[in-house]
Amino acid sequence: MRSELIDRMLKKTPLETRVKVTIRSYFITQHGGTLLTPLDENGDVIPEAVETNRKCFEEAEPLLKAVLEDIKKWKEDGCP
Repeated sequence: MRSELIDRMLKKTPLETRVKVTIRSYFITQHGGTLLTPLDENGDVIPEAVETNRKCFEEAEPLLKAVLEDIKKWKEDGCP
């Protein structure tokens, strides 16, 4: 059961933003990246984790561009 707060947040979040988060999250979880800030025990960024996330984002980019382009066309067509 979803809360009213989550429903309001989703309605205020643009579709394109939700799509970006969903696609990038999928690639990150499938390829060993992290959704959290990759920090070591000293609070320093873990370069390997950052690089893995970068590669995941690069791999997701073609799909993301295609989906966002379809959304753009859909909106131009009046959202049929």
